[in-house]
Amino acid sequence: MIQKISIKKTENYLKLKEIALGGIPWYYHSSTSPRSEDFPFFGHAIVSTPRIPNLFPTYCSDHHVICNTVLTEIFRENYIDVKCVFRAGLNMSLPLISDAQHSYPHYDHNFDHKNLLVYLTDSDGDTVICEKNELRNTPKEDTGIIFEGKHYHYLPTYGRRIVLVCTFM
Repeated sequence: MIQKISIKKTENYLKLKEIALGGIPWYYHSSTSPRSEDFPFFGHAIVSTPRIPNLFPTYCSDHHVICNTVLTEIFRENYIDVKCVFRAGLNMSLPLISDAQHSYPHYDHNFDHKNLLVYLTDSDGDTVICEKNELRNTPKEDTGIIFEGKHYHYLPTYGRRIVLVCTFM
């Protein structure tokens, strides 16, 4: 199931969006999954996933305060009860930089969690949730979705596909 959520253009949201579209450092990743080569993307981690030796989520960007504020606003606006954020960051995919059309179907973690995607730019590059009948969401600037389970993303055919990604329970 894909739950479409409301994204209000608050002062904090617009500030985070300006940061994401501006001059933050983007880090190159050769693949969206460590298990396969699909396509490269750029990321800016804000809160990293817990794993040994850090058994709890760790801040890894100076933008964690504004990101926390924006996520809190989004979750409150949509009446979503959040126990813990496991990971938060910004991802950027560019058009046609690979022969692959979409990422490898994957789970973001190997434990139960939900995913939040907030589309910060107007670009295509559908998100597909792998259920009995695949569910697709076409990005639209300043919209968001929540989903669970295995999923994959198509590369955009135009523009930069920049999303705020958050995993939580």
